[in-house]
Parts: sequence; C-alpha cells; structure tokens
Amino acid sequence: MSTSLDTDQFEYYLSSLDELGEVLIEADRIDSVSTGILRLTLGTIMASNGAIFLFNSKNNGISKLSSISIKEEQNNFSLDEAFLENIKVYQYGRFRLF
Repeated sequence: MSTSLDTDQFEYYLSSLDELGEVLIEADRIDSVSTGILRLTLGTIMASNGAIFLFNSKNNGISKLSSISIKEEQNNFSLDEAFLENIKVYQYGRFRLF
C-alpha cells in the first residue's frame, strides 16, 4: 500500500529529474550545469549551502567549480602531501553506519 509520503517523494524525484534535464539541455557552459547539479543535490539532502570542487592531481590543487550561499574569499586551495596520504584510505570506500 502506497502512502502519501511515498507519493510525495516519488513526485519530488521526478520533478528533480525533470529540472536536471532542463539544466543539461539549456546549459551551454560547465558552470551553469554544475550550479544546477549542485542545487539539486543540496535540495535532495535538504542543505542550504554547499560547493563543488575540482582536484588537480598534478599540483595537488583544488579549485571551486560552483557554490551556493558560500562566501567567495578564496577560490583556489593547495593540499599538502600529508593530508593527501591520510585521506587515501577513504578512496573508493564507503562509510559504515552500523
């Protein structure tokens, strides 16, 4: 038996896919696509601000691709080798909740 919550969730997912399709079709630049994807992702997890960053493995640099409700004090960052080594254990992994 389907509940009202299930129906609402299903309608939300369909409308999100529709919106994503519109963003991808109408976008002519990568920043507009990334902003649309970020907006949908934040809406899905009910967050009001966030960002998408790109990692350049050649120089260990991170640059901001898109952000919503985040002050733009600095757009480019550099990560040191110790930090990168410490987070490698999470690469291709999943968090266990239980």
